[in-house]
Formats: sequence, C-alpha cells, structure tokens
Amino acid sequence: MWRTAIRKGAARKAVAVAVATVGVAALAPVAPAHAVGGNCSSRVGHQARTGPDYYRVEAICSSLQADSKARGELDVWGPNSYTSWFTAINSWRYSSWGDFVNVYGSNVQIAHI
Repeated sequence: MWRTAIRKGAARKAVAVAVATVGVAALAPVAPAHAVGGNCSSRVGHQARTGPDYYRVEAICSSLQADSKARGELDVWGPNSYTSWFTAINSWRYSSWGDFVNVYGSNVQIAHI
C-alpha cells in the first residue's frame, strides 16, 4: 500500500488559506434578494379583414411586485410581437396590429425593473 507523505508546513499553509477564504466570504456583504412576480394575463386580439386577418397581444396585470415590470408577447411564426414594458395595474396594454402568418398564442413576461 502506498502512502503519500504530507509535509507539516504544506498542510498548515493549506488550512490557513482555507480559513482565510471562508473568513473573507463571511465578511462580504450579501445583496438582498429581489423577487419578480405578479398576477398577469394576456389574450390574442383578432381583427377579421378582407385579405389577411390582423392580430395583436393584449395584456393586463391585476398585481405586480414593487420591483417588477411586465409586457405582453404575441407568439407567432417569425419575430414575436410585444407590448411596451409596463408597471400599471388593471390597465390593458396592446401591441401593434400585424398580419402574422401563424399565431400560436400569447403570454406575459415579467422581469426585474
């Protein structure tokens, strides 16, 4: 059976480095956690037309946490369509109308301000 000899000086140095690292980490300030969230919903607005129909996303939030913002997203084939970011409560937000080829649905994105 092989044994590796550890010099006492090397072992002490390793322990000292480990203690110093833990001590510095314990002194570092901890950033407060900011949760994002809210109670939001969206729907697909549809406008029947002669020719291609028009679609848009319509989004509303009944509550948003203080450090949160939201925007509606229309999920389509190609680049998605969005409302602007908002923090207002109980106020509908709309994207621009567009004649999108395939509309898959809508959702609301919530992010940190």
